[in-house]
Amino acid sequence: MGQLGHGDTLDREHPTLIAGSAKSGFQGTFIVQIAVGANHNVALSHDGVAWSWGASNFGQLGLQMAGAPVLEPT
Repeated sequence: MGQLGHGDTLDREHPTLIAGSAKSGFQGTFIVQIAVGANHNVALSHDGVAWSWGASNFGQLGLQMAGAPVLEPT
């Protein structure tokens, strides 16, 4: 469902840096806190911006769209 935030749905065996795409604005973001759900994640940056990714079938990402999974931090 994209809950790893790498822009794909591949399994990872080891921790892997989430770079984000250049268009997402996530590159170089300093994360100070992260919260995880069963199929989604939310990260808080040092400047107070919340980033979310993963399943969005119930609007749990806080985005206006619900349904399709979000594959990278938005």
